[in-house]
Amino acid sequence: MRLFNRFFTIIFIIALNQLHANNVTYYSEKEAIELYSKIITAFDNDLDKRVWDGYIISPNPTLIHFSNNHIYAFNLRTEDPRWNAINILNENIFFSGTDHWGITQIPVHPFFSIDNQFAYVFKGDLTGNITYSTFIVFVHERFHKYQMTNWQDFAPTSTKYTAHCNEENIVLSFIENLILQDFIRNNSVEKLKDFLAVNLTRRNIIGEESYNWELWQQKTEGTAEYIHAKTFMELQILADFNFVNFMEKRIESSFTQSIDAIIKWRHYLVGGILCHAFDFLNIPSWKEVLSVGKKQIALLEETLNLSQEEITERLEILKFAYNYDALKNKANLAIDSYKNELNSIYQQYNSLKGIPIIIEEPNGGSGGGATGKTYYLADGGTLNINATHTTTCQNGQWVLNLINVPFIINTYTSTEFKESHDLHITIDNIFYDLQNLVNEEGKIIHFSSVKWEGVFSTLNATQSEGILTVKNGKVYLNFNIDSKGSTSD
Repeated sequence: MRLFNRFFTIIFIIALNQLHANNVTYYSEKEAIELYSKIITAFDNDLDKRVWDGYIISPNPTLIHFSNNHIYAFNLRTEDPRWNAINILNENIFFSGTDHWGITQIPVHPFFSIDNQFAYVFKGDLTGNITYSTFIVFVHERFHKYQMTNWQDFAPTSTKYTAHCNEENIVLSFIENLILQDFIRNNSVEKLKDFLAVNLTRRNIIGEESYNWELWQQKTEGTAEYIHAKTFMELQILADFNFVNFMEKRIESSFTQSIDAIIKWRHYLVGGILCHAFDFLNIPSWKEVLSVGKKQIALLEETLNLSQEEITERLEILKFAYNYDALKNKANLAIDSYKNELNSIYQQYNSLKGIPIIIEEPNGGSGGGATGKTYYLADGGTLNINATHTTTCQNGQWVLNLINVPFIINTYTSTEFKESHDLHITIDNIFYDLQNLVNEEGKIIHFSSVKWEGVFSTLNATQSEGILTVKNGKVYLNFNIDSKGSTSD
């Protein structure tokens, strides 16, 4: 399983910045490191008791780096003389102005190996600037490491969402958003019952696979959303942070994001608001209950216990109250726009000069980057426009750089893009021309290293066994193989 969706972190920051586009505060490196220090040390000083009991950052190192190659190491146990000891807000940490470890190649990584420790790596200026949103993403993403190591069900139960163009699903999702907006403005059990009635109705419409996708997104991303909201409400270190205002902007943006929101973004706000609702309802040990396997909707269903008759009655009232017909028109426009845009983009991709390369990456990789626009796809993947991205494996022996690529198609397991016909590939110290390779339909090469430097990409994969296959005019490189040389899931 991939540790991160490839473009997730950077897209998350861009999405958050758009919420606050009229009021963006920029931070210097010094100001940023002091804020990161306050966040990290706060969880050592009982902040976890107020946010999520047992969630402490300090047992593992945190490495914050910037575009100028400055690296700050919190809670790193080391005698490496290449580090310089410094003091930040009375906390002793390490600093290096030179990257001797390959840290700055990695935007985000939860388990970077250094000095026999697994550090959390985070690029402190992911978008080139340090903004309000950068710190939100740091707290949000850092909680995912806790989920990975402490939760019983972090792995997704579904990797596909196929109901994104279902008209009824979209309309009812819009109604859910509006109900949740009313709830956060005026905490009300009745609003939670309204939300549950609509949600359980949608469950029967979209099917198990799509519903499980929603439940997993709401739990993993929604709890992380709750964590960063609670953290900044408690610490009061980000000017004017307000949970209600933040979530209202999230809800407003979910309407403009439309189909993307149906597949991906709305589940952050739904899961985060449901966690807030559990606090409001005073549900005992709800955080522990979620960490051992239960999903938010199941917990809400048990708590509110709606009958089918009540669900039906509430749904009819809600359709009238939230102007179902107007939302239906909005949904149809969103569906048509989404389909037309995707069709146009795929036509552009197919007509683009170059040879398609499809890479099945090694397990355990992570990365980040920037993209002009991202479309979320029904198979759980993404289509990224004008994208720059780096993916690296923990041991640093596998690094893929994608640079200003017009189109990148990501599935749950692979990356597809086009490279120049003139690309030269070195496979186990033997030189190949990409054009000659693609002309050998059915060709298979087993390899232990691959390198290239192209117009849109560079790959440096040393001690990385894999299989190259030429099929239907495309070159496939599968690095996800077992010791017997067969592909693995």
